[in-house]
Amino acid sequence: MIKKINCEEFVLNILGTLDGKRARIIEYVLHNLTENCEFIGTYDQIAKELRASKPTVVNTFKKLRENNVLVRLKNGRYRVKSDLFNNSCTNSNRCIN
Repeated sequence: MIKKINCEEFVLNILGTLDGKRARIIEYVLHNLTENCEFIGTYDQIAKELRASKPTVVNTFKKLRENNVLVRLKNGRYRVKSDLFNNSCTNSNRCIN
């Protein structure tokens, strides 16, 4: 069973384990979620926007998928596992602002 934690605690725990570039990539993803907790964007777009290398972006997404934080829906589309949060991602109740 997955332990329910609050969103702030979740984000701080993850960002605290990463170097600066990876933390910026995760922050970028979280700040660009749709109302359905989905992120839409390519590795190239993220690398360009954040001035990070593509391998860093790829490896960060791989780690997030391996740790069941993100689920790949299709190329360039991911969903944050909202069951990790006590609240849901909706317009009125976003887990990340």
